[in-house]
Amino acid sequence: MFSKLKHPTNPNRFDVCIIGAGSVGVEQALKFSAKQRVAIVDDGWLGGQLTLAELVLVSLERAQSQSIESAEVMSWLRLELSNQAQRLDTKGRLQSSGVTILSGPAVFASLNAISIRNVLHESKAFVVATGVSPIIPEIDGLNSVRYYTLVNFKDLTKLPSRLVVLGSDPMGLGLATAAARLGCRVSVLMPSDQKTDALDAAKVRSSGVNIIKVDGIGSVEKLQKAVKVNYHGGLAVSAVAAEVIVLAYGWQPNLGLDLVKANVNFSEKGIPTDARGQTNVKTIFAAGAVARAEKPPPD
Repeated sequence: MFSKLKHPTNPNRFDVCIIGAGSVGVEQALKFSAKQRVAIVDDGWLGGQLTLAELVLVSLERAQSQSIESAEVMSWLRLELSNQAQRLDTKGRLQSSGVTILSGPAVFASLNAISIRNVLHESKAFVVATGVSPIIPEIDGLNSVRYYTLVNFKDLTKLPSRLVVLGSDPMGLGLATAAARLGCRVSVLMPSDQKTDALDAAKVRSSGVNIIKVDGIGSVEKLQKAVKVNYHGGLAVSAVAAEVIVLAYGWQPNLGLDLVKANVNFSEKGIPTDARGQTNVKTIFAAGAVARAEKPPPD
């Protein structure tokens, strides 16, 4: 797809630069590395946030099946993630294939260059594979407390005794179920108009999760040793307190790349592409969850 550069001696110039080191980005980098000089930009956990969230969920479920004591769950979880990272050996596979790993947040500087910590890296072609991140809603008082998602849940030093999940993303409900089976008292504040499969709801409730249908979240307050969530239900205002808040509002594409400087079309839903993954800019492609496969308007 891409021809090799005639002058590959410049360490900051590549044939193909993959922005995003999730599973899709890594796959793309390994594919092109056979014949191209390839770089991949890593701004976080090699493997991607969605993959990390899935591993956290699976590990919590495994902890329950192996009867891990609640006081040991989080340290066990981090060990599981470390072991999984070693088994995948993403960094080793990339390096052995000759892929250059660039670390840090990237933004486009022009059609053929990105900037990472004020250092320019040029490429004949780019593949945007930045994936998705958890949606963080605007809730009064939320920024005054420490909140979690499936991505940073692993950072908890211990499994909380009381947990409240805001939202109804399926992975969040999976977390609620796993945490309840591990001994947490879990409440889920779910939009009253949210349609849920009766069997799924029954499964969540059977694990001991308290599902509360709400008309909206009013605010979040920091207490001395807990966090209080005020919510609306009908004409009443009620509240639930917990040690930890987990947000489960779904996922949104990562678009913080200053795509305007590369003249790439995008919307809040992602980057439109044709069937080959090409954007409206001929040398820039998008792949994975950040891409929307449709015919983009002409350049």
